[in-house]
Amino acid sequence: MLEKLKIEAEKVNLLDAKFPHLRHLTLGSPDFRTGTYVYAFENLMIFDSLRNLGLHNVKFYPEVLKLTPSYNVEVMLITNYKRLEEAHLQMLVRRFPAVRWLKIAHCPGFTAREVEKLKRMNPKLRVAFDEVTQGRL
Repeated sequence: MLEKLKIEAEKVNLLDAKFPHLRHLTLGSPDFRTGTYVYAFENLMIFDSLRNLGLHNVKFYPEVLKLTPSYNVEVMLITNYKRLEEAHLQMLVRRFPAVRWLKIAHCPGFTAREVEKLKRMNPKLRVAFDEVTQGRL
């Protein structure tokens, strides 16, 4: 029974992936300069037992905006983005509304205003981060 999975690859295809007991999933690696591209991200939304999701410089495609939200993930870790876009972060918070703990690490340029905006979007969300700036660089 697989409960934890870490995938370090430049391209990840989740098409037809079935992990009925998976609780922790980590995608990507800080070692890839171009990031990790995830295909068929919508399959991630149907992992019923998934509670922790780690994204290390993961790139998404625009169709992620159309996905039905997943109410399973409670803890999310976002790391190693050279430039974490505000829209990208908001998209993730909207697609995973049950997230209560969000940790952001090694993402330069992340601002205090963006933290406040996330908290307004989801009042139960707690955000931890290693650095924050007053304005975008």
